[in-house]
This record gives sequence, C-alpha cells and structure tokens, in this order.
Amino acid sequence: MYGRNLPGGATTQLKSVDGKPLEQLAVEIELPGDSAARQRLITGLPLKPADAVLDGIEYRLSTSKGVSNPVLLSFATAPVVIEQEPNDKPERAQKISLPCEVAGQFYPAGDSDWFSFEAKKDEIYWVELFSRRLGSPTASFALVQRVTKNDKGEEKVSDALEIYGSDTNIGGRNSTQPAAIPSDDSR
Repeated sequence: MYGRNLPGGATTQLKSVDGKPLEQLAVEIELPGDSAARQRLITGLPLKPADAVLDGIEYRLSTSKGVSNPVLLSFATAPVVIEQEPNDKPERAQKISLPCEVAGQFYPAGDSDWFSFEAKKDEIYWVELFSRRLGSPTASFALVQRVTKNDKGEEKVSDALEIYGSDTNIGGRNSTQPAAIPSDDSR
C-alpha cells in the first residue's frame, strides 16, 4: 500500500505529492474465493454509473489505532504490467505481451507513454483506458500505429486508429439517452 500516515509504513523514493513523501506498507489482503464474488463490485463507496464495468472490493486497513477510510481495489482480468519509464517517445516504447493490463499514470500533465506489441493478422485487440472512471481528471487519447519494414529493413510507421474519449457509453447508448452510463475514457 502507498499513502500517508500508514502505521508501520516506511518512506519511499516515489515522487512526493504536494511536497509530502509517500509511505509504503506491505499488507496481505484476503480476496473473495469464488469467481462470481469477484465479478461483483461490493462497496459502500460512492460510485458513478460508469464504475459498473469494474469488478472489485472495498478495502480498509485495520490497525490498533483504528480502521482507515475505504479504498476501491479492482480486479485485473489479465496479467498486470507496470509502466516503466522512460517510455515517453516511440523509440523508447515499452514492449508488452498480450493479453495484459498496463498500470501506469499520466504524470506530469501532458505525459505521453508508448508501448509496443506484436499483432497478428485477423486477431482482434481491445484498447481501453480507465482513468476518469477511477476518479482522475484526465482527457485520455490513444493512438495505435502499425510499424512495418520494407525490403531494405527500413521501418515505416502508419496510423491505424485514433481513440478519443467520447460520449458513447459502456452500454453503447449516447450519454443523453435513458439508462446511459457515460464515460469519456478512450476505448
């Protein structure tokens, strides 16, 4: 866990927030045993309709000094890959193996992160960013590019798909229609 005022926590080398260093504490968290329980979001936290696609639990740290405020822990459906800096330019793209879920952050403002993966013809890939749904004030954008090589081994880059946030929601309805679950995260 990372945070502040963690009983028994150790100061980290992570970037501080508002000039205050973050602390780290190793904890063991018991997760629901059956898969059906993992596909429900059980929490007393206030959630937005767009959170409906999240599977997870509410967690509170219990110590001799009391119980913490709740935090949402969501479950990954594929191996989790941690973003590795520097990956802010195409030539520094982080190589990933699919399927996976990438955990990273948009920091500092205007941050660009590049990832590369091997794609095969006729396979379907899904790219979705979870940021606004997790409470971050972002305007996400994803660009999928195809890199090919010619007979001389020279790389050619072409844009395959631009993915903007939109008012189309999780259920496929426009955000102004009844039963809309809007999220402007890119997908």
